[in-house]
Amino acid sequence: DVILQGTSSTDPNANASEWHEFEFPCKPGNPNRPHCVAAPFHYRLDWQVWFAAMQNYAQNPWLVHLVAKLLAGSSQHYALLKSSSPFSADSPPRFIRAQLYRMNFANAGAAPYWHREAVREYLPALSLDNKSLEIFCKAYGWIWP
Repeated sequence: DVILQGTSSTDPNANASEWHEFEFPCKPGNPNRPHCVAAPFHYRLDWQVWFAAMQNYAQNPWLVHLVAKLLAGSSQHYALLKSSSPFSADSPPRFIRAQLYRMNFANAGAAPYWHREAVREYLPALSLDNKSLEIFCKAYGWIWP
């Protein structure tokens, strides 16, 4: 699973940087949150982020675009997240990164509901000051925040 994390730190590589996870309405993430049941439908963005873990971010440019919009504080994009997410359109993070985790169901009945194991960095820490992010988004014809 791909987990998006944000920080308000001025240096994303500092040991003191505190990274907070973005919560999606129905995607695995927080191991202590129960499984979501939305049958027969599913949350499309949650589903797409889950499938993005099977490839890399270059094969999922829309995910990089989502990160840019979250960094810019797009209220339309924050509306797709759980209201309990640590950031908002009024207070976006300074940096966002994505980490790749291997997720497994835990035993039924009690928290934690998931067991997760960190695999690797999926997307390095990005900010709106990152010229490469701007070039990447513009190459796809997206309006730069």
